[in-house]
Amino acid sequence: MKLTPELGLFIKDLYNIAMEQPLDLFKKTVLERLDLFLPVDSAIWVSISKVKSLHNHNDTFTYKQPDGCLDNYIKYPEVCNQVENMGILLFENLNITMDLHELTPGKNWQETDLYLKHARKFDQDHALITMTKNPINNILNTISFNRGEVSGEFTAQEKAIKQFIMPHIIESFRINILNSFNRNESDNDSYRAVVDKYGQLIEAEEGFLTLLNKFNLINNYQVDMSKIIDNEFNGLKLITNNLKGDGLRYIEAIDLREKPKLTERKKQICRLLAQGLTDKEIAKELNVTSVTISKHLQDVNKIFNVGSRYQAISCILRQQWCEIQHGV
Repeated sequence: MKLTPELGLFIKDLYNIAMEQPLDLFKKTVLERLDLFLPVDSAIWVSISKVKSLHNHNDTFTYKQPDGCLDNYIKYPEVCNQVENMGILLFENLNITMDLHELTPGKNWQETDLYLKHARKFDQDHALITMTKNPINNILNTISFNRGEVSGEFTAQEKAIKQFIMPHIIESFRINILNSFNRNESDNDSYRAVVDKYGQLIEAEEGFLTLLNKFNLINNYQVDMSKIIDNEFNGLKLITNNLKGDGLRYIEAIDLREKPKLTERKKQICRLLAQGLTDKEIAKELNVTSVTISKHLQDVNKIFNVGSRYQAISCILRQQWCEIQHGV
């Protein structure tokens, strides 16, 4: 899809929110910012590890949701069953944004129990829903944008926008979680993770996984804590901190090996990438081919020890944010 200036600014703001807001305000701040250019009547953000699990107040964040909304649907077994079936369908289509008609195949959405006993009552006639899965901790994030009859259906363009921004929302959420454990970055080139006392990963940046794999310090998302404690590695510095009261540990991994520097051309590309531009849009801006841009981005990913454009963007914006904080 074509990137608009408003959408590019939203993506940049997402990562700034991740850096600046405490964890308990992150979801609220993101949805408030989103509402400015993709209006919704309400939204639901569920973070949970099981597909077949009733959403309750402990695992569900609601935005502009009418009072009693969650309690209402939980009291109807037939409504709960339909919600679970929709969850299964979303799980079978991870990372795909779906509307309510797609989630009720073979049925008229407005004749379902979910609509008649719940959605109609709470002005949720239309919705765009996306489910993602974190491979590290298996947490499922399901985000629903809702509108009532007066506001009308979401357009195909708005559906494409939600599909485009979801990876950025989830990546910024990962950054915010890590920042909530340690908000004082000692090095803007470091990669961070939180583990339990046995070394099982709770959350981690992709660069952390890449580095520790290179040094054979991690296996199946579990860090070898016996080696981490020694902290004696040629070219890798590890900083560990025990987190108070909950048995968790925060680990920072810093790659001390000499690595290629970003050329001026790659810095240009990084700035455009951080604005949310696609490869084709960057190529057009710099008057080069998409193949050239793709090769540059492969080099950028290697330098940042990441494997996706979303992780690369988070590294770029984190670096910019740190430079601003330190007056560089």
